[in-house]
Amino acid sequence: MKKNTIILAGAAIAVSLAFALVASAQVNATAVSAGAASGAGRARFEARFGSTTPRMHMGSTTPGMRDGMSSTTRMQNEQQRVTALQGRSDTEIAQRIDSLNKLLSRVSSMKNISSSDQASLSSSIQTEIATLTTLKTSIDSDTSSTTLKADFQSITKSYRVYALVLPQASITAAADRVLDLVASFNTLTTKLQGYVTTAQSNGTNVSSAVSALADISAKTADASTQANAAISEVSGLQPDQGATTTLDANTATLKDAQSKIKTATADLAAARKDVTTVVNVIKGSMKAATNAPAPATTASGAASASTSTQ
Repeated sequence: MKKNTIILAGAAIAVSLAFALVASAQVNATAVSAGAASGAGRARFEARFGSTTPRMHMGSTTPGMRDGMSSTTRMQNEQQRVTALQGRSDTEIAQRIDSLNKLLSRVSSMKNISSSDQASLSSSIQTEIATLTTLKTSIDSDTSSTTLKADFQSITKSYRVYALVLPQASITAAADRVLDLVASFNTLTTKLQGYVTTAQSNGTNVSSAVSALADISAKTADASTQANAAISEVSGLQPDQGATTTLDANTATLKDAQSKIKTATADLAAARKDVTTVVNVIKGSMKAATNAPAPATTASGAASASTSTQ
């Protein structure tokens, strides 16, 4: 009786773990989906217009307006434009550096990608942070709106964070999480197999559980394949440096890798449902064993069969 209770509790814990594992995978896949999509969209906007922040008007084009201004007024207006654009530039740069630092932390905790890919990603992110920091220093020291405007535009034209580095690292991080979950599912499957074997030895029909266990193996294997393929796809991408053809190729690759992460997530969701099927079979077997009538015993403790009356 006590043994059956322990086994049932273990099976319940197993399915709870499976639900938690897949919920985590879905959160990561949703995040990378949104990140890659926004990155690709922002990249195209930047490629066409030069910035995601509305361009500042650097001077009036109204005939006679500038001619009617005193030199002091023009200098004051120039300073106002410089100050305003510096503020916008600092905000753009700060947002990028914050995102990059968060990704750098995620990359450092990855366990399922090669050390070379991990080092390459970390190096790319650190380089972006360093160049953006240097650019901020240059922008903050600009005194001419013309020079400042060129520096401001270079935030998106030269340092294409949202175009490649962020979605590239996000996809890799999500793939790493999928592989981590696959390993956990594999451990869980081994435990469930033991419960199913015990249920079968007790006379329970475990055909549905056996089929579900086979499907779990198939789904986790495909999830692993999809995740590894996504990592391989994005690891070799290089910044477009303003080249539209390269930008388009990078965007297409990122979208394809993103779809692989979605497929892997769907695989894990299906595996979770299979785990539920297996656990239900185990629960049924344990319940039947728990509710079975206890055999009668003699005074000496030996079991005796009941006899029917004629």
